[in-house]
Amino acid sequence: MAKKTVIKDFIDEESFSNLKSHLESNRVLWEYVDGVVEEDNTDFQFISYIWSPYVGIMADQKTWAYVGEVLKLLDVDVLVKAKANLRTKTATQEESQYHTDERVTGGLTGIYYINTNNGYTKFEDGDIVKSVENTMVIFPNHLKHCGGSSTDTNRRLVLNINWIPMKDSTKYKDIL
Repeated sequence: MAKKTVIKDFIDEESFSNLKSHLESNRVLWEYVDGVVEEDNTDFQFISYIWSPYVGIMADQKTWAYVGEVLKLLDVDVLVKAKANLRTKTATQEESQYHTDERVTGGLTGIYYINTNNGYTKFEDGDIVKSVENTMVIFPNHLKHCGGSSTDTNRRLVLNINWIPMKDSTKYKDIL
């Protein structure tokens, strides 16, 4: 089994409530993209970029502040990329292609679940992490994973964060 860690109740209740309410509101700009992993015409999702290495902060001030509550618990040295993914309800459960996000030496990927639904993250080794709100799964960025869509809620909403932890951080010694 590949190393990964799942943390329930990742941020405090008030911070989580603020973040969830904000991301579920009509105040966040969502961009339609063909394909969940690669551009194609078979599936789609909506994304809201928060941080890009090419532009820096791309989110509005409120989104950046709410996401900051998540970031400050990750011991981030270098933020590689952060975005919110919104995948709409599907009639039957569908999985994206297996993929890695941003592969950088010593990098980690975190998927933070904003809402509870029957979607999930599945890893090549067969491990499945269910979409349960305020839960974070953290794993080395070289692990291939895919996302399973939701059939029981109108949307599956996650934060996807890629970073390099601080060199003196001991939080991730068991998974790096």
